[in-house]
Amino acid sequence: DLDNLVDIVEPLDGIVLNAGAVKLAPIAFINDDSIDELFEINVQSSIRLVQRLVRKKKLKKGASIVFISSIATQKATIGNAVYNATKGAVNSFVKSLALELAKKKIRANAILPGFVPTGIMSNSEMSKEELDAHLKNYPLGRYGKPEDIAYLAIYLLSDQSSWMTGSLLNLDGGFSLK
Repeated sequence: DLDNLVDIVEPLDGIVLNAGAVKLAPIAFINDDSIDELFEINVQSSIRLVQRLVRKKKLKKGASIVFISSIATQKATIGNAVYNATKGAVNSFVKSLALELAKKKIRANAILPGFVPTGIMSNSEMSKEELDAHLKNYPLGRYGKPEDIAYLAIYLLSDQSSWMTGSLLNLDGGFSLK
């Protein structure tokens, strides 16, 4: 219940929005339910939360909003069209939000991570062989770790990034270079 959550939360110095779900499907097999579900989870939930925080003045002057997007918006893969579209929508929202909130000295940025094996893998159909083959696309020779993303989020939440807003930051071990 977003309204109750926003009502009880104290004014925030920053927030990280890390909603995400993936459903792989070739374009011919995409259905309305999966489109609706992915857009609800990956885009609309974060927009609704930020909208309520702004309306209720729950973001302090100088606050930082950090979205977790995906490098998939920069480098498409087969079967990921809807996911890529949802994260592209997040990127566009971040830029508009940053522009709109700048007068309040509130910043909005997005991190575009490459592949980070997390709980999302529990529903994956990727085999070890497929994961090993995909790893070859990462010049630094490894997948990301949650702390890689967390360290950048900490920077974006801090005053050290006070002159950064509307930025989309690739953090992908060089994946987007290939």
